[in-house]
Amino acid sequence: MEEVRREDVEELLPFVDEAAKALGFIRLDAVPWFTEACVANFSNSLFRGVRKFGSLIPVEQRESLGLPRDAYLTYEAFNVLTPLGRSTYEHALEVTCLRIMRNYYRAEHAKRRSELFDVWRGRTIQTYRLWSLPDCCKDAKAMEGYPLAYADLPDLPLKGCGHECCPCDYTLVDQSHPLPP
Repeated sequence: MEEVRREDVEELLPFVDEAAKALGFIRLDAVPWFTEACVANFSNSLFRGVRKFGSLIPVEQRESLGLPRDAYLTYEAFNVLTPLGRSTYEHALEVTCLRIMRNYYRAEHAKRRSELFDVWRGRTIQTYRLWSLPDCCKDAKAMEGYPLAYADLPDLPLKGCGHECCPCDYTLVDQSHPLPP
């Protein structure tokens, strides 16, 4: 396993632990290894990277493990799965990784919103705009470009978001008007 930063593992660990407990696809005693595999592959395709992280199971041994011959999976990834996870290993790994990423990005958005609130408490009137990608949800498209006060900023991701990881963010547009004391 390649070297990963401890602080990155510690930051992601609660999200992996939550996904393992909620979904039941990953063995709880394997959460530390799975977290390191996620951190090592976070900037790549997380699901594919975790599936291929370690020693590949040879074709001749896949059937004896109950896997199809064309299954592309490592021993390490196979061993973190519960019996339920092994029965649908691709689905189990993908859904677990998606849940980890979605919850991680939700927490990041909440932290960003908290930082925006700290600026707002600095007694200035701020205007924000939602920034989104062309293929974002209709709610994001409806809000994009309109000035929003801090109190009107909805949590991200928006309810209709269909992205694996919501790319939307708020941009501070104006903070030039001090509030009266």
